Amino acid sequence: MSYGATRNDTTDDTEAINNTISDAKAQGVWVFVPAGTFRHKGFTLDGVSMTGADKTTAILFGFDAANGTVYVKGSGVTVSNVQIKSASTVRTSLDWPLYIDRASNFTIDAIVVDGGNSGGIVNFGGLNGKIINSTVRNTLADGIHNTFGARDIIVANNTVRNTGDDFIAVVSYGQGDPIARNILIQDNDVAENDHGRGITAVGSSDITIQRNKIGRTGCCAGILVATEPAWTSPPLSNVLIRNNTLSNNSGYTGHGTFLISGLNGNIDRVRFEGNTIANPVHDAVKLEGNNSNTAIINNTISDPESQGIFVLEGSNVYCSGNTLNGNPVSDPKCTGVNNFTVTGSSLRY
Repeated sequence: MSYGATRNDTTDDTEAINNTISDAKAQGVWVFVPAGTFRHKGFTLDGVSMTGADKTTAILFGFDAANGTVYVKGSGVTVSNVQIKSASTVRTSLDWPLYIDRASNFTIDAIVVDGGNSGGIVNFGGLNGKIINSTVRNTLADGIHNTFGARDIIVANNTVRNTGDDFIAVVSYGQGDPIARNILIQDNDVAENDHGRGITAVGSSDITIQRNKIGRTGCCAGILVATEPAWTSPPLSNVLIRNNTLSNNSGYTGHGTFLISGLNGNIDRVRFEGNTIANPVHDAVKLEGNNSNTAIINNTISDPESQGIFVLEGSNVYCSGNTLNGNPVSDPKCTGVNNFTVTGSSLRY
């Protein structure tokens, strides 16, 4: 407001925000957003941090969804205690409320992202970062999306609701893009989408998905580990999935609540352990495509509409200690040997 921004009106505050950022960078200080709604047409935090009075009252409103992105660039940027709101209209692949553009050592903490024509928080090649304690809702694509070589990332303690696609995704595309790797997805609470999966790891490596709560996914898997033909995904390896709670997942596509789908290259070394699956719409656990070295251990399954464990395809699939409505459950193709190691991400939080 010291630079001319006015709250709770119809004025475009973009110029005032940019002038504030420029001066903050010159002085080596943070930008502060007071309570109020400030309208803008997008701006960039390049090496400049921003915090707000409170994530429910300090609102940055991208009133033009096609020109309302907040970009994070450079090193050491923190964005905290603000709400980034977008006037969503129609799904696109370009209009993101918050876009991490190959930044490093960044922290996204205690923010709200509400709306978005595309993904809510998109991490495009960010390194050594945290996306934590935040809420993403009402996006038209993924809630939190990590891609283009995103590496050494913690995604933890977030709440995601009502997305147009996956709640939390790690995706590597096969057009020569760098592979996303070493990502920890932990203690998130995600639920309620009609088109998309819950938490996904596609064509990536060294991923841990643990202690998350994954509610209704109207069409698709609660947790997906995959190589996908549509994205010509590279091979995927070393994924640890443990102690998650999944309920009312998979929907009309025939996915398993937990689905391994190696349809475009090999999936190697996946451990699915200690998870609880309730009311799967189809199979609780399903394996298909080119996958090898999978351990399905000590999972608790209740009331699936189809099978508890269904191994359509897979090499060296090991099953032990799984139960269906309190009784032991396996699959005739669970004949593998647990002679491989899955470590997942090296990160801890």
